[in-house]
Amino acid sequence: PFDLFLRAATPVTPRCDADCEDPEGPAITADDPGVVICPVWDGTEPTFCDTREGFSCCLGQFTSCLRDCGGFRVPAQCDGPEDCPGGLTCCASLTTGAACAAACDDGAHTLCRSDADCDGVACTTCPVPLVGELSVCADDCTGVP
Repeated sequence: PFDLFLRAATPVTPRCDADCEDPEGPAITADDPGVVICPVWDGTEPTFCDTREGFSCCLGQFTSCLRDCGGFRVPAQCDGPEDCPGGLTCCASLTTGAACAAACDDGAHTLCRSDADCDGVACTTCPVPLVGELSVCADDCTGVP
């Protein structure tokens, strides 16, 4: 399976809609703060969302990069610590999506890019039904929905 939370900097172009001033956009990388990699569950290439441009990775059966998630989708505003300022943690759950917080609530998981992000725990890629794969700070995928 394709590792959706890339460990290396990969040049991408930000997704823009009709009100984006530069649809070609500047080259960005997956490791840039504010760039969220939307996981996919059907084996297609992931979508890269530039949250700095007002987009959210909207998680759900049809995960996509949009300005408004609405419906049964939840927004992911981060996919690792590089997206969170001031030492905040990127916390994710299926009910609230992913956002930066001082600490993750019960039932939420810390998203990561590498073992170095996890304070002595492994950064493990786990399958999430109807969403795709997420990399979380956990020694295994037990308890990761």
